[in-house]
Amino acid sequence: MLELYDTNYFEKDLILATQNHISPTLQNIRNTLVKICRRAGIQEYSLHALRHTFATNIVRKTTNMGELKDAAELLGDSYDVVIKTYFHTDSQKKVDLVDAIA
Repeated sequence: MLELYDTNYFEKDLILATQNHISPTLQNIRNTLVKICRRAGIQEYSLHALRHTFATNIVRKTTNMGELKDAAELLGDSYDVVIKTYFHTDSQKKVDLVDAIA
């Protein structure tokens, strides 16, 4: 992977890039993800599932409202959206929050 590193990738601020230093299409990214899952012998996942997992894990790691706001910013969502979408998935987090307030 490091052999493929090229300063052109960084200069264009691309997170993902093809060998021609351009942004891959959404379909290309999806196809690559499917290939990776198949090679690994695991269930195929969508890009949305990866984002949801990432967001849920971030929310689980937060310990205060400031960190939740930071997580929302990182995800490109509002604080309210993060709370409504990801906070409900973790019952233990709710218990911990109530314990912290009490």
